[in-house]
Amino acid sequence: VNDLINKQLTTVDKSARESAIEDAQNALAKDISTLPLLQGAQVAVSGSGVKGVDTTLDASFKFRLGTVSK
Repeated sequence: VNDLINKQLTTVDKSARESAIEDAQNALAKDISTLPLLQGAQVAVSGSGVKGVDTTLDASFKFRLGTVSK
């Protein structure tokens, strides 16, 4: 996977780069059924004119739905 990631970083051809990314994703999906990307605390910072930040956080304080507006 690391080799595929490095390959796509240096590949100029868009379709070849997409292919390398797809191959890396498939390799990871085969070995890891779930990849937890939301770990640790999240901090929400907004200005006074931004509404909806308090309602976008669920009981575990994770952003589950983005309904932020101005």
